[in-house]
Amino acid sequence: MNLLDTVNGLLVDILTHEDLAKGFSELITPDVYNSFKSIMQNVTKPVAYTILSLFLLLELQKAIRLSEGSGSNMAGVEMVLKILFQTVVFKYAIEKSDLIIEKIYDLSVALTTDMLGLVSSISTTDAVFEVEELTFGTVLFNGAINGVVMILILIITAGIWAYVSVFIKFRMLEIYVYMAIAPIPLATLPHQEFSQIGKNFLKNYAAVCLQGTLIYLVCYILPTLANSLQDDDGQPFSKFLRTVIFLIMTVYALMSTGKWSKIMTGAA
Repeated sequence: MNLLDTVNGLLVDILTHEDLAKGFSELITPDVYNSFKSIMQNVTKPVAYTILSLFLLLELQKAIRLSEGSGSNMAGVEMVLKILFQTVVFKYAIEKSDLIIEKIYDLSVALTTDMLGLVSSISTTDAVFEVEELTFGTVLFNGAINGVVMILILIITAGIWAYVSVFIKFRMLEIYVYMAIAPIPLATLPHQEFSQIGKNFLKNYAAVCLQGTLIYLVCYILPTLANSLQDDDGQPFSKFLRTVIFLIMTVYALMSTGKWSKIMTGAA
């Protein structure tokens, strides 16, 4: 396999990376999924129920104090009923916290799957880059210049591939960690002073899920724009330079997907 085939193969491998669209329980292995879920059920959920009970007592104390200050028993009853209703709702949310986490993840997978379908026909035989002999004046650089430029493109493309691969593995683990601790921040939602903890947790988790879709979106645009560089009437050497510059921009874009996803979800 020559350098061109290697570059094309790396790009296609990024585009067809099905790990970005795996089911929630299949992100790593079923055993790892069950381990993190067991931690959630046996460790964090009991803690979350304790926190929710504490917040319930604090809110009831506040309601009684306000009722005594206003002198209206009816207002106190309404506040207590409201607090009890909130507690029941959020107790159910804690109980189904694994389902909430999975459904948020499924939304990002749905977006990624739609894009995966657009490039399912790509194979390593599809030329993303076309190598031409580069002529400068009367000197023919049919080997050395092409080789140097292709090696540079290969290094940058390999860097993109390595970043995407490492990110995908880290993201899988990060998503499971979010699932394991989810009940605790969700338990803070009914309390007015601490509810921001739960809101920030959900926003940051949504950002992690959305980042996978943005990674794929950047990689999907890459070969399309690279191919368009070959369709103009410019000199081949300038096409190579523009391709290298675009690959560097792609690396920056991939590194920025985390910031973009947080902006989109309003995460801190």
